Amino acid sequence: MTPEDFARAEYRDYRMYMALAGREKDAAARRALEEFAAEEKEHYEFWIRHATVRSPAQDRAGKDLERGVVSPSLAPAPSTREKLALRLIFILRAIFGPAAVIALIERKEHAAINRYREFLKTADPTLHDAVAQMIRDEESHERHIITDLGAGQSRVIGNIVLGLNDGLIELTGALTGFAFAFGRNSIVGMTGLIVGVAAALSMAASAYMQARHEEGKNPPQAAGYTGTAYGAVVFLLIAPFFLLSGTAAAVAVMFVLAFAVVGATSFYTSLLFDRPFLRQFGEMILFSLGAAAVSFLVGLATRRVFQIDVST
Repeated sequence: MTPEDFARAEYRDYRMYMALAGREKDAAARRALEEFAAEEKEHYEFWIRHATVRSPAQDRAGKDLERGVVSPSLAPAPSTREKLALRLIFILRAIFGPAAVIALIERKEHAAINRYREFLKTADPTLHDAVAQMIRDEESHERHIITDLGAGQSRVIGNIVLGLNDGLIELTGALTGFAFAFGRNSIVGMTGLIVGVAAALSMAASAYMQARHEEGKNPPQAAGYTGTAYGAVVFLLIAPFFLLSGTAAAVAVMFVLAFAVVGATSFYTSLLFDRPFLRQFGEMILFSLGAAAVSFLVGLATRRVFQIDVST
């Protein structure tokens, strides 16, 4: 990247932080985002003044900076792509909470650090100190995001994902097995409800006990998020068996709902923990389908061996 490219990138980051700060309700988070924005603007000004190849646009930008004005030549109005990206961030913030935005910013800061380190390999020695300071600034942003803005978010998300994943894998398998063992939706639904509620309480208790032995965790919170997430999956997956008359149709709708939850969960965790989305999604689908396939065979075997008949 050239100094001009860095200038535009820093100003885009400045705009992003200011936009996020303008919508942030938490006072501490808002102040942090405003501080980030101020530093990004300083970085922009540095790259304008130290461009290796001066252009008329850069000359205008330098003169504007001397008057305390951000130059429109290297800080143009947001592009359509930039506006859409910012709207997506706002939507993620509204749906998934601050953790999604935190994860995006953390990844952005990490990418900026890598760009600057790459630039240092061939940069003019006179720029080394200033660029090294920018790297320290970006690293400070990243640490601040993790320790302050994102305090507790990863732990909370971990509890929720644990409940969702376990609920999806266990319930898709159990309900598939019940469906082919009993062949009657009302019984499948009631059995799934009983088993699911018991499993949700068990998961909550396990999360509570685990959190008690881990420093910095809140046991009631861990139990609440894990159990609630598991319970939500239970009610979502048993719903088709109460609402539809055909067993095959209920199983099909259950899988559609399960895949939708897997997709949303995989997207969020890939964003939050910087993991490949397709790998996350594929693993969850594989586990869910594997559990369902085994349960299907067990259900059929149970029905034939014990000659279960619940048609009356």
